[in-house]
Amino acid sequence: MKKYSIIFYIFTLLGPHVANAESVLNRINKINTKNAVELYCSFTSIPSYRSNIREKRVDFILEDTTLDPNLKFFKADDRIVKILSLNKNNKTVLSFFFRYPPQSFEVTPNEKDNKLIVNILLGNPYSTALPNFSSKLSGLTILERTTKDFSNPLIASPYAADWRSFFKLYESKIQLSMPVQFTMLPFPAIAFLLPDREENNSLLSAEIHGLAKEELWDDLLPILLKKITVEQDPEIKKKLALTYGEVLSRNNNFVDAYKQFYLLADEYGDEEIGVFAKYLLILLRARFEDPFIADFELRKLQESMTPANPLTPYFRITQIETALATQQYPRMRSLLELDDIGYPGDTATIKELRQADYWYGVGELIKAYIGYQLLDKNELLREKVFSLNGYCNTLYQQKQFTDAATCYTTLSSHIKDKEKLGITTFRQYLSELHYKRPSEMIDYFARIEDTYQGTVAGFLGAIKKTDLQYLTLEEWDANAVLHYKKFAATAPTREGREEASFKEALVYRLLNENIKSLNLIMSFLRDFRKGDLHQSGQALLIELFPLVIHEYVEKKMYMEALVLAKKNRKLFINNWVDIDLLANLADSYNSIGIYDEASKLYLYLITLSSEDKKENYYLPMIKAAYDHGDYNIVEDFADQYSFRYADGIYKKDILLLRIKSLLAEERFADAVALLPDPIPVTEDFSLLAASLYFYENDYSRVVSILDRDLTISSDKLGRSSFLLAESMYQLQDFVRAEAFFAKIPEESNHHDQALYRLGELLKKEGKKKEALKLFRELVETGKNELWVKMAQKEIELKDIL
Repeated sequence: MKKYSIIFYIFTLLGPHVANAESVLNRINKINTKNAVELYCSFTSIPSYRSNIREKRVDFILEDTTLDPNLKFFKADDRIVKILSLNKNNKTVLSFFFRYPPQSFEVTPNEKDNKLIVNILLGNPYSTALPNFSSKLSGLTILERTTKDFSNPLIASPYAADWRSFFKLYESKIQLSMPVQFTMLPFPAIAFLLPDREENNSLLSAEIHGLAKEELWDDLLPILLKKITVEQDPEIKKKLALTYGEVLSRNNNFVDAYKQFYLLADEYGDEEIGVFAKYLLILLRARFEDPFIADFELRKLQESMTPANPLTPYFRITQIETALATQQYPRMRSLLELDDIGYPGDTATIKELRQADYWYGVGELIKAYIGYQLLDKNELLREKVFSLNGYCNTLYQQKQFTDAATCYTTLSSHIKDKEKLGITTFRQYLSELHYKRPSEMIDYFARIEDTYQGTVAGFLGAIKKTDLQYLTLEEWDANAVLHYKKFAATAPTREGREEASFKEALVYRLLNENIKSLNLIMSFLRDFRKGDLHQSGQALLIELFPLVIHEYVEKKMYMEALVLAKKNRKLFINNWVDIDLLANLADSYNSIGIYDEASKLYLYLITLSSEDKKENYYLPMIKAAYDHGDYNIVEDFADQYSFRYADGIYKKDILLLRIKSLLAEERFADAVALLPDPIPVTEDFSLLAASLYFYENDYSRVVSILDRDLTISSDKLGRSSFLLAESMYQLQDFVRAEAFFAKIPEESNHHDQALYRLGELLKKEGKKKEALKLFRELVETGKNELWVKMAQKEIELKDIL
């Protein structure tokens, strides 16, 4: 028999561990972190447990455990997609189903609180696809990237590092377009007319050639007309009539030239002179009417142009120029690439010039600059205003500012239109600004403002003058704000209003008037959603946003901070502002009593923040949950904090809130069990511990905690005095109790009870009159019905006796 007993004993020692008593799982809470899930399981006592991982399913087996009937599981989500429970043979199996097979399932017991803390490192597509390699990394599957996010306008902006540089570096978007000057046939056109060609020059007198060389077309017309009248040869007469139309065209007489060419083309359409008349009519319409019409007519006439025809190179040049004038750049390129004809004389140079114009037109400014540079010494470049304008611009873009200023000066001499002349002069001064002192250039831009008032050029001069004054004159900020504000309201173009509005907001930023600046930049971004400065506006907003949030919070303007955050939630969505800023918003929610939203924000911060920052958010999150009455959350996150940060800097503060939450739920025994030993000599811990022991009727401990060298603030002195006085009263230390009852101020909630106790103590001392006086005072002034009634009974009892 003894042998069997020994065997049974050994078997018991070697068998699996069984809990001393049946355990009940009464709560399970889930907390998400960035790459993991933590489960906090609360039991009446910690059971034996084991786990079984089968790909996407984990069975958590709890021996000798049942489920609390009121237990509610957390909701499934995209991490844990399903939860099942099974209770059989006094054993509970919790089955968790995951989206990806988990990488680890670790359980840590917390015997002090009867909890099991389960840390689950989640899987992902990478760990699923490469399980062996992932396991070698010990679960490390997420890489924290520290590279810059260049989608963030604050990082992408060239001005954000030095906003003041914006006034110097930013240049207004200028639209300066010049007309395409069409190449004319050398005079006279009949010199290209087959079969006689140059021999046709002899049909015109030396006087006519001389006047043509001087471009005295008015003087030429009557001489030609007289010559046509007296000429008898019909062939010569046709040629003279064509020359007459040519002179009308050169004299800018569109109507008469049109009639002359039209009649010749209509009458002699099948002859060579008719083809010439058609071409000259098309060229006339390109110059004075519509280059689109000319392009269409040229296409119809193209079959008449053979490579051997001396007119063909000029015809091709006209085709190229109409494509340029109508911005048909693919067609222009195709025409330029044709090599089926030769280009005699100036036509080769003109083709090269139009090649540079093509590059300029399609935005290939470096190629255009090289093309123009090759023709820099050729007078043709300075005669063609479209090309000259392109050359000036490419010089400016290549930072050849001295040459650009000279170029714009030359261009100005060709321009008669006031608006274009003003903008050209502005570009000239802008070029000079790069090599002259800014203070010297203020008067130059002021002249543009005065000379071209009411035009785009006048506005550009005014705003650039203001920029230079702001940069060079001391204490000119207030003036700059007024000017930019006026420009924003009166600028003649949308681009001008955009620039002025942004500069107004920027000056306020540089003055550190951040709230004013932010309000202006938010209006700017609403008004100019697609402007050239939209990205710079976003960059300024991103810089201002945290500054203004901090300022609102410091000024206790919590609602303003929350409204601002709501209006700019895109900044958080795009991760363009530091996530720590959410802490300010959570503080704002907390301060105005919206504790639920505060808790959510703190929880969000805990979930997404890096490990070195997480700890900072536990205390405010737990406090917000406590203020909101979410005592379960307080307990869960206090557990998580103590588990993660055993020696954390907020350990005592969080423990205090946890005990307070248990006290609020009237779980006095659980709260007492958490009290530290010894009780810290602080006001909060001492009053809390004393209150708990008071509810437990452990009056001697109340006295030992509060009757020591402890500093109590005036607003809590009444509570402290009451706890001491009542505890001493219950311990029958009446002398000391009376002294502490007397210290309880009138505004205290315990004042009525203190009066009653003082009356009782006076009565015990035989001072019945003084006691009766206190009872009557309590009846007259008391607010607590219980103590008023008891005082009333004392008075009635005295009358009976």
